[in-house]
Amino acid sequence: MDNIDQEPAFAEACSKGHRLFGRVKYCPFCGVAVAQPNATTVQADAPSSPPVVAPQKNEIAAPIPQPAVQPEIKVTASEPVRSVQTPILEPIKVLAPEPEQPAHPETKQQPQVPPTQQPPLESPDPNPVPTPISRGWLWFLLIPLVLGLASAIYFFLGENKDKKIDRLMKQARECETTPDWRCAADVSAQVLQLDPRHIPARSLREKALAGIEVNDLVTQAQDCAARKNWKCARQKSGEALRKDPYNAEAVRLKGRSEEEMYRKPELAPVSQSSPPAPRPDLPVASSVPPRQELAAQAAPQIDPRQIECKAMVKAGEKALTSRSYDAAMDQAREALTVLNNCPGAKELEETARRMKNEARRAFRIE
Repeated sequence: MDNIDQEPAFAEACSKGHRLFGRVKYCPFCGVAVAQPNATTVQADAPSSPPVVAPQKNEIAAPIPQPAVQPEIKVTASEPVRSVQTPILEPIKVLAPEPEQPAHPETKQQPQVPPTQQPPLESPDPNPVPTPISRGWLWFLLIPLVLGLASAIYFFLGENKDKKIDRLMKQARECETTPDWRCAADVSAQVLQLDPRHIPARSLREKALAGIEVNDLVTQAQDCAARKNWKCARQKSGEALRKDPYNAEAVRLKGRSEEEMYRKPELAPVSQSSPPAPRPDLPVASSVPPRQELAAQAAPQIDPRQIECKAMVKAGEKALTSRSYDAAMDQAREALTVLNNCPGAKELEETARRMKNEARRAFRIE
C-alpha cells in the first residue's frame, strides 16, 4: 500500500493521516469507513484460484464454470463514524509455479506420455509351434523349384531320347541293307514311338512294309511253282513286280511260269510201219476226207497267247470306261508281257496315262 507510483483512489485520508490508495471501504489503520466523493459502483472481484498444471490429454475439456456475480453495492457519502478498529485480513494468495519455457521458443513442448507398464517376460516354449507360411510365399517358393526340376528332367530325358533315336535309326539302316524288311519295320516303329514326327523313320517303315508284302507275294509264287500251277505263279510274281520292279526272284518266277504256260505240246511220234491190209468183210472207206476235216486243216493255227492278250485288253478297256486309269494301265502292261505285239495294248496304256494326267490337271485347277 506504500507504492508511491500509484494515484490515490479517493481524495480523503484516514483520521490518522495516512494516505490511502486503491478501492477500500474501511481504513486498515484506523478502521473508519472511507467517505466516497460520489456514489460509485463497486464490484467485488471473483476469487481467483491458483492455476494447476495438468498432463495434456487428447480429450475434450469440460466447460469452465464462470464465477457468480455479486450484487452491486451503492455507498453514499456520510460523516465518518468512529468505531473500534478491526483489522481486515487479506486472503493469502498461493502462487502456482510457472511452467518451464523451452530453450528455443520455436520448438513446441511435446506432450508428456505416461509410462506404460511392460508385461512380464515369459519363459521360451521348449516345443515351439512353427508359424504357418502364407499361400503367396508358398507359391513363390514352389514355382521356381518345379520349373527347375522340369527343365532338368526334360534336358536329361531329351538327351537320352536323341541318343536312343540315333542308335535305332542306325540299326534300321543295317536291316535295310541286308535286306531284312521285318527287322527294319520293327525298329522304325520303335523310333516312331519315341518321336511320331520323325520323317526318315516314317519313310523307312513304309518302304519296309512294302518290302514285306513283296516277299510274301514271292513266297506265294514259289509255292504255286512247286505245285506246277504256273498260272498262279505268274499272277503272284506279276503283283510282286508291280510293287518292286527290280526283285530278281519275282522276275525269274514270272519268266519260268510264262515259258511253261506257252510251251507247245510235243507231237506223238509217227510209226513208219505200213498201213494194215484191207479186210474183205468191211466196206471200203472213201478216199475223200470229210468236209469237217478239210475245214480244220484249212483253218490257221491260233496262238493261245493272243487269246489271253485280247482278253486282257478288253478288261483294260472296261477299267478305262469306269475311270480306273491305274487298273487299265496294269492290264495293258500285262498284255504286253504276254505278247510283245499284242494288238491294242500300247494304245490302251497311252490313252489311260493321258486321261489320268488330264484328271490330275483338272483337280489342281479346281
